[in-house]
Amino acid sequence: MERQGRLGSIIYSMGIMGLGLVSLLRLDAVPDLEPLPAWLPARTVVAILVAMLLVGGAVAIIINKRAARATLTVATVLSAWLLLLHWPKVVMHPKNGGAWVVLWEVAAISVAAWMLALFALEREGSKPPRYAAPTLRIVLGLALVAFGISHFVYTGYVEIVIPAWIPAHRFFAYATGAAHIAAGCSLLVRVQDQLATALLAVMFGSWVVVLHIPRALANPSHPNEWTSLLVAVCMCGTSLIARAFLRADAARATEGFPSPLANGVATRTLAEPWRSR
Repeated sequence: MERQGRLGSIIYSMGIMGLGLVSLLRLDAVPDLEPLPAWLPARTVVAILVAMLLVGGAVAIIINKRAARATLTVATVLSAWLLLLHWPKVVMHPKNGGAWVVLWEVAAISVAAWMLALFALEREGSKPPRYAAPTLRIVLGLALVAFGISHFVYTGYVEIVIPAWIPAHRFFAYATGAAHIAAGCSLLVRVQDQLATALLAVMFGSWVVVLHIPRALANPSHPNEWTSLLVAVCMCGTSLIARAFLRADAARATEGFPSPLANGVATRTLAEPWRSR
């Protein structure tokens, strides 16, 4: 499990690094995820600085240098996107389903950064607030439910993006939507949540290979395709991170069972470079 969590942090960081690199290559904000307003002073400078924070934070997480600071930096950037850019947008346009989906995407990948931050902080001896773990679990669960609902509301769009060689597009649109909702409910009620996150990692990982990489390569000049690919990479890593986090949290709550978070086993393994044993 711990090795899966470390692997998840590497996959997640690669996705975050990719988002920053896309921004740097375009000299603009990350498409969809970072909707900086046109009136913002020095908008390009802000976008470049944020991109550098993402790339630097991701590299630090991968090589395990100043992990606590790096994860907090990434978590803060993503949370700022969520609260300052996306939340006002859905408040102003509550019927915009696309805006809600992107809001929950940013919320989900920010949860992973905060989970890694809590692991790193506890490794350094800090004690996280009692409400932190359940809050992160609930937010991720709600995000997954929202993703699932969007598959049923926007079935036509989901069918379009499924590769032509895969049969029964509508079936897979509904099936993956149901899988999202089932996984989200599993996290919310703490029933088979570790199994759910493991299966989510497989699902998102398969999407990266089967769906998003071919679409990005077929449309290399389309920034939204690269954003979708990198979000799927982040969600694959997020699922593995969440599995490690939930296991550690369950161990902490089990009377008489030593907590991986408390004794540093899980945090140490997540922070060390991942390797085969």
